[in-house]
Amino acid sequence: MPSYCVASAWRRAVDPAWLRPFADDRGMAVVADACPAPGTTINGAQAGIEATVGYYSTHHLKLLSTGEGGFLTTDDNNFAASARAYRGHWLTPPAGQQPLNRLAHNFRLAEALAAIGRRELAWVKALIQQRIEQTALLLELLADVPQLRPVDKPAGQQWNAYTPLHSACGR
Repeated sequence: MPSYCVASAWRRAVDPAWLRPFADDRGMAVVADACPAPGTTINGAQAGIEATVGYYSTHHLKLLSTGEGGFLTTDDNNFAASARAYRGHWLTPPAGQQPLNRLAHNFRLAEALAAIGRRELAWVKALIQQRIEQTALLLELLADVPQLRPVDKPAGQQWNAYTPLHSACGR
């Protein structure tokens, strides 16, 4: 079984580039949890794209919404083939493997929901800009609330304005 390093941040996207040399030296893949990060860039690259695998959510509360589901990005052909097989009951396995020879699931998104997601891509830049403007207004209106403080924006990150505040109450 392959080994993985996971780059994840609940409030902000993590730049997996710092983890890459560590993982490469040990023959490990870097998996980036970029679920809320479409539209966020780190040093000019889409969040999650510098990892071996980046995964994103299209839950109804995310920037891109298909109601449920998600997608992943990878430049690893073996991982991509395994992911495609896994999401479809292992009916179409990677080269050299037999169909249905391992446990897999039905994680395919219904075509109608995928069509909604593809359509949303046409206005994703406008959605990001709207979210940034709304977040700026929210931060301005809540600036005097001592129990809330803005989450810091890391250097080099163009943020899509997801999760702008956290509690200063010690929770």
